[in-house]
Amino acid sequence: MKTVTIVEGQQLKSGVRIVSGSISLSALVNRTLTPWRDARTKEGYQRRPTPSRISKLAAEIRKNKVDIPTAVLLNARHPSWADAIAETGLSNGCLSFDLSLYKGTFSVVDGQHRIEALKLLHTEDPDEYGPFRLQFVMMLGATKVQELEQFYIVNSTAKSVKTDLALDLLKQRAEHDGSVMNYLVETGQDWKIRAQMLTEMMADNSSIWEKRIRLANEQKGKTTIPSSSFVVSLEKFLKMPLVQNADVDIQYKILNTYWIGIRSVMPDPFDYP
Repeated sequence: MKTVTIVEGQQLKSGVRIVSGSISLSALVNRTLTPWRDARTKEGYQRRPTPSRISKLAAEIRKNKVDIPTAVLLNARHPSWADAIAETGLSNGCLSFDLSLYKGTFSVVDGQHRIEALKLLHTEDPDEYGPFRLQFVMMLGATKVQELEQFYIVNSTAKSVKTDLALDLLKQRAEHDGSVMNYLVETGQDWKIRAQMLTEMMADNSSIWEKRIRLANEQKGKTTIPSSSFVVSLEKFLKMPLVQNADVDIQYKILNTYWIGIRSVMPDPFDYP
């Protein structure tokens, strides 16, 4: 691939142009550079990637467990980007980017773990992963300082999904996709699905915990514990040999009876939470 079709988007406040598109891994693999921070030279701004994260993501892609639908953020630092841009004759802001005319590398502003995982797979099997297409958003000619600013904005304003919602979503995925459940069983995480089910049952039906467990996206109100904390508390219970293979209704009865017993000898925390 020598030419990539791109679409021009909204410029940054600084006037830096922004384009987006997709590119094959074979065309990108040897043309990226991540500006890692060197405390001695005061160059760069990113921490080095975590090998375990790279290996884990590569393994999941290799097993066809995950997709990479989100775009990485790049920057064409080298001034030759201006020579590589050309009109395509298409409407809606479409342009072409000629890789043979671009003389530099692409700075990886965000997405280094995704790129490094794909690079690892490309090294193992270039024929298999060379055609893999990666979505990108790219700044054209941004300075190092402007790169740093965008890196800071992306990583300081992004907020991960709360644990209670993540567990709820994981349960939904497992219910609708058998491969998700198989993966959880393989990695010893299947207890989370049963724990989420039991937590919801306790929140809805238990005389002890009804309206006391705060499920995902619910207001705090008179609740006393987030569902994620209740889920985590059930791991050892669900891994007990006499419990782990029992039907969920039996597990619920055991759990609810346990808490009835706790309340019978320690009523105050329940009466005056």
